[in-house]
Amino acid sequence: MATKRNEEFYEGDRDEILSTAGVGETMQEVMARRWSRRGLVKGGVAAGLVLTFAGRGAAAGAAQTASPAAGEAVSVGGLNFVPLTLDAGDDIVVAEGHTAVPFLRWGDPITAAAPEWDINTQSAQAQEQQAGYN
Repeated sequence: MATKRNEEFYEGDRDEILSTAGVGETMQEVMARRWSRRGLVKGGVAAGLVLTFAGRGAAAGAAQTASPAAGEAVSVGGLNFVPLTLDAGDDIVVAEGHTAVPFLRWGDPITAAAPEWDINTQSAQAQEQQAGYN
């Protein structure tokens, strides 16, 4: 079943042959042939349900295989390491034998004229010259 072209959205030569099968179609025609609004909604609802229930099953499975306790050596895929303790603090936590150095912190100057960083006296002009929330 051929759908009528909507002249409002079609540009170009209608008689130009764009394929060996004949006259080319507009994207509107291709989409109308493949999907209907009702089919799209049905597919979206079905995908949402699958993802919802699959996510619950994955979360339950992940909870059953808990992380090993920190400090205990673990071997995964031939790699041996000691896992880190989860931390919500402000300190940077790295594995034993490694170091971490901040590359660019909030307030670090990015111009020679940047003022000293002070969280209590920030202004738009100061932030234009400092890394962070600019």
